[in-house]
Amino acid sequence: MTAFFGTELKLIVLLSALSLSYAAFGIAKPFPPEHNYRVEFESLEITCIAFDPAGIVVPQKIEFIRTNRFFRKHVIKENDRIEFTNRSVVIGSAIKLFVTLHIRNITIADDSQQNECKAYGVEGNSTVDAVRSFSVNVLRRHEIPRLAVPLEFVLQRGQKAVIECNLTYKGSGTPRLTKLLWFNGDRLLKTQENLSAEALPAFVIQNPGFEDVGNYTCVLGVMLRRLIAYNVTAETTVRIAPWLETNEGSQVVNQGQSVTLECSARGVVALSVEWKIKRKIDETVKTISGCSNSSSLDSRYKISPGRSNGQSVMSIENVEIADTGNYYFCCLPSNCSNIIEQHRCQKFTLLLVESAGTKTEALLRVVLGVVAFLALGLNL
Repeated sequence: MTAFFGTELKLIVLLSALSLSYAAFGIAKPFPPEHNYRVEFESLEITCIAFDPAGIVVPQKIEFIRTNRFFRKHVIKENDRIEFTNRSVVIGSAIKLFVTLHIRNITIADDSQQNECKAYGVEGNSTVDAVRSFSVNVLRRHEIPRLAVPLEFVLQRGQKAVIECNLTYKGSGTPRLTKLLWFNGDRLLKTQENLSAEALPAFVIQNPGFEDVGNYTCVLGVMLRRLIAYNVTAETTVRIAPWLETNEGSQVVNQGQSVTLECSARGVVALSVEWKIKRKIDETVKTISGCSNSSSLDSRYKISPGRSNGQSVMSIENVEIADTGNYYFCCLPSNCSNIIEQHRCQKFTLLLVESAGTKTEALLRVVLGVVAFLALGLNL
């Protein structure tokens, strides 16, 4: 009786240890999402992990199983849209097995409320398994509302801008609109709720500046099938048109010295600068850089980039009287026209101060002329 009791006790302990090792083996965290929603023709990835922290059961494989609408189960196999990847990690005396299901161009045939990943492991001659369930819900394209924004939007400095995100298709099944968000990059600009499907509220920029430039995203939150939260997005690139900080100015320089004229145009990207001049000596407009029909001046004129985007600098060495007049340096592109457009051009008036020697020489010529005239009169 005593011997039998001892044998029974050993058997119970053995079974208990075996059941504990089996209980430790299973699908480990992070678990695959319970509900997976994808729009048809998108991709889906689901990873399952088999693991026994005690290291007793060694994971061998993981299968993905789908139940069809007739409640028949079948193992998902690789094809031109479906593939599996796997890897193993050793943690102490235990092995953790990762297997990922990849589905490309998901279709309505992949929709199933009953899917599972089933892990198999071995301990000695025994095989154990563990299961985790999940669903795949394929949303049809016609269920999804559609948005439209301009491909590109150009702001005008100082002028209020209105960017519209239009609902061009409401989606089948009457999805409920929950909220509208505007982002510039990752920065949330505005959130609006209580939306109407008739017209979405526009995004308004009161006084545009450089900080308003960027890649904007309009995000419309919708509730599909009355229980699936989904975001519809549309993107636009917002730029700001270049502008002139100053439209007119004057430069006074001594004859023989050098002068530097700096265009005050500002823009986010480097501008296509066209320099044009209109000197007193000929009163004709000449384009001297930035165009195929540019006229070449002497080597005293040099044009170089400024210190920041949109700037350009012209320097004139050894200024002469012939250089004076009204100069129109058109820093905003005008398609190589020789017509001066005031809103596109910055006007410089170049004034020359003659040197003292030049003034004395000119005065002396005047005095000698007067003397000669008087002498001529006396002779008469």
